[in-house]
Amino acid sequence: MPIFGGLNVWALPLAAFGSFVFGAIWYMVLSRPWRKALHMDATAPAASPPPTMLAATFLAQLVMAWLFAQLLLGLGRGGLTVSAGSGLVSGVFLWAGFILMPMITSHMYQRASRALTLIDGAHWLGVMALQGVVLGALAIR
Repeated sequence: MPIFGGLNVWALPLAAFGSFVFGAIWYMVLSRPWRKALHMDATAPAASPPPTMLAATFLAQLVMAWLFAQLLLGLGRGGLTVSAGSGLVSGVFLWAGFILMPMITSHMYQRASRALTLIDGAHWLGVMALQGVVLGALAIR
């Protein structure tokens, strides 16, 4: 397992892949309510995203995982015991402060429905929780 500066680099793609798959399942299950919240035809068959969009999404998840791991690495050096549990708690706090708050603000100005905020917000909570558990358990050594 390659360790680079105390960071298991294989945990990063694992966290990114896990959160990518979580998002795919989340939006497949909730595609109708999500499209309805966007004022799209919820009864029409959902189109698959283009490969470039999927690649960009995975790359974004990978960047998020790397930055999250850097935060956990710093917290570990500061004395926090880095584990799946502390990763989960960190993920929830990061989500609440740095994902949910700007998303709520943006959705208010965009006049997006509360259903869209709920669906997207819960998705990002799942992403951050999953990445936190994976990174907390595997990334820091």
